[in-house]
Amino acid sequence: MNLDTVPRKTLIALIKSQQKRIEELEKRIAQLERKTPPGLPFHPKPSIKLKRKKKRRKRGQGYARKLDRPTHVVKHAYSNCPNCKGKLYQGWLKRRRQIIDIPLTPATITEHQIFEHWCHSCKSKVSPKPDFTSHVLGKHRVSMRLMSYIAVLREQERKPFREIQSHLKTFFHLTLSLGEIIEICHTVANKALPVYKDLGKDILLSPVVHADETGWREDGVNGYIWNFNTPKIKYLVYKKTRSKQVVKEVIGKEFEGVLVTDFYTAYNTHLGYHQRCWVHLMRDIKKLTENNPRNKKLGIWARKIKRLYKKAKDYPGPDPGKYPNITAQQRKRWHDAVIFRNKLLAICRPYINQDVPMKTLCQRIDKYQDELFLFIANPNVPSDNNSAERSLRHSVIARKISGGTRSKKGSKTKFILTSLFGTWKLQNKNPFHECLNLLTSVSTNQPIPSLVSEV
Repeated sequence: MNLDTVPRKTLIALIKSQQKRIEELEKRIAQLERKTPPGLPFHPKPSIKLKRKKKRRKRGQGYARKLDRPTHVVKHAYSNCPNCKGKLYQGWLKRRRQIIDIPLTPATITEHQIFEHWCHSCKSKVSPKPDFTSHVLGKHRVSMRLMSYIAVLREQERKPFREIQSHLKTFFHLTLSLGEIIEICHTVANKALPVYKDLGKDILLSPVVHADETGWREDGVNGYIWNFNTPKIKYLVYKKTRSKQVVKEVIGKEFEGVLVTDFYTAYNTHLGYHQRCWVHLMRDIKKLTENNPRNKKLGIWARKIKRLYKKAKDYPGPDPGKYPNITAQQRKRWHDAVIFRNKLLAICRPYINQDVPMKTLCQRIDKYQDELFLFIANPNVPSDNNSAERSLRHSVIARKISGGTRSKKGSKTKFILTSLFGTWKLQNKNPFHECLNLLTSVSTNQPIPSLVSEV
């Protein structure tokens, strides 16, 4: 539009109308900035579309059930349209559905018939000599696969012999006597004896070993199970004594690692590195305070030790930037362990010679002062002996249910199988396959698979 030809009055009217429009728009903008729509006395919530979406946090793991690897695949598809019978094109996989089932078939009993013939030429009797070493052990009629399965039911699944007998009859229509099932377990343990002995040797090569003991009865006579375990090995020994001689036999002078135990005096025979269990100590302190609730000195003493132990558990270690050398970091750890020990002695020594409830525990702390803070000097050493307690849990439950074993042979079999299956479980191995491989190696005179190289 050419403004030179527009009358002056028209331009003035246009300017006024534009100014009025600008004022209306400025008011509208002010209302929108205050989020107050015209005509509404309140502030409504913004629309969902106007909300800023938060970034979804990634899950640490998926919770959807994963599909298993199928053993068989059955495809379902139409060859023609079910509505108009027309030809179909461009098929694709729409969805999957898996059905899990197990085969329930009677046990297979194979009869090998060996025929003998008369040779007319050399006038002798001949008969074949088939090799069954890949299927059975010696003259057993039960295959090594079934032996391994029975051993798994007995030790891994913890079933009594009568339940194993019922299980085989229910699912496989197989009838075995109790005596035969027991003899199978004895056979498996006897063949696994070399591997069991290797476990005892490998214990000595570990940097940290947990030890504990519990009661067991053999033919009604009291005895003891001695447990020695690492994160990858479980080794049980049955002895009729609870003396220090057992520690000498198993650990001996060759062990150069750290032994983690409770305060039982039989472990004092070990002269190497030793870490005593703080959980046992704190448990005794708690029991003492519960028996003397009105003793204020005891309460203050117990709280000081608890706070000191918590600080020791939370000890972060030396600063790598300040101590870049590994040797310097180790010296710093040992120095800090001595500092914690001195603080603990400062709390306990005033009560060692006084007639107070905590006198006995203070004397214990003073006696084992060098064996309480090794977990600070060595970060690989735990402050408790819970690993040994958990390792013995299965045997303690079995003792309470069965009352123990009935013979020396039964005890030997029990703890050989418990050690092997417990070790396989710690190493996340399939116990059935490992037991079968062991029996196969023995039957075919192959090198027995050792667990020493696996750790």
